[in-house]
Amino acid sequence: MSDKKLPDIRKIIIPIFLSLAAALALFLVVAFYYLADFSKKTGHNPQYFLGLAIGAYRQSKQLPSQNFIILGLEKRDDWLEKTETTDTIIFLSLRPQQSQIKMLSIPRDLWLHPIEAKVNQVYPRSLKDQSVDYQYIKDNFSQLTGQIIDHVVILETRNLADLVDIIGGVDVFLEKGFADKQYPNPEYIANPGPGVPIYITIEFPSGLVHIDKNNLPPFVRSRKGSDSALNGGTDLGRIKRQQLLFEAILDRLTQKQFLLDTQNLANLYNYFHQQIKTTLSDNDIAAIILAVFSRGNLPSISKFELPVGDTPKTGLIYHPEPLYHLQWVFLPSDPTYQQIHHFVSENLND
Repeated sequence: MSDKKLPDIRKIIIPIFLSLAAALALFLVVAFYYLADFSKKTGHNPQYFLGLAIGAYRQSKQLPSQNFIILGLEKRDDWLEKTETTDTIIFLSLRPQQSQIKMLSIPRDLWLHPIEAKVNQVYPRSLKDQSVDYQYIKDNFSQLTGQIIDHVVILETRNLADLVDIIGGVDVFLEKGFADKQYPNPEYIANPGPGVPIYITIEFPSGLVHIDKNNLPPFVRSRKGSDSALNGGTDLGRIKRQQLLFEAILDRLTQKQFLLDTQNLANLYNYFHQQIKTTLSDNDIAAIILAVFSRGNLPSISKFELPVGDTPKTGLIYHPEPLYHLQWVFLPSDPTYQQIHHFVSENLND
């Protein structure tokens, strides 16, 4: 190469090098500002999150599928009801390598033979001196689904309402509207009196419905709008609405524009630590977030349901006649749950 060509090469390489250096410097400044701002809003120092990010990055590179049990609790201790059973039970499988989220709602009235009770009794039976035995929850839902349960998330309806408030509400599409004339009146529950009606009527129209902190509780809890799930009634109708809501929340939480706002992330972080009972650590969450977003495209969200039949031969679960143990329940067509295991596995691997 002649000496005359060296200056020409330098004219090309040096500007490129300087541009890359400037871009890197800008990225580091923005990243530092982002980290400092987020740390300030969550009450941690930047070194904590920096160390967390480094450890989570290594873990995220080979993160296997993560299975969750999400329990929605409507804790009641009032004139109408005293209970800690779970109205909402969702099995959720996150598959980072395939960029997929799959979701199965489990009817709260499904009978669980190992505990000789409905599945909504798993949570209250896990309580020991007001602390949660998470392994008990994992083991029982593993027996039901045939899947290893990695994490448990427990939240009350008010916690879910606060989450929806933080993310600015969500929109869901109802194919068919419904009206429930026997919805427990919150005013009566708070302060029962002779002039306060015990029940009120709540209505949701068909089409696009905006769900916020105010109308979320009746949306996820109502089950007496009809005698059929198709018209929004029964536990099965409630399950379909809960699936719609969780799908909308997950969609919102996986939007990059939303997550790039440090205030949104700080609000979620503080909310998570102040209101949610869970087995998830900060490192678990960071690794999951990095695993999901490192692939460049957002995960697809899909849901599936346990087929319900009139008899053991027509569905994986069915309602027996007469009552079972004097209770309205769904029974598994196969008491060993092997059919349900196979069904769940097929849908996860589809």
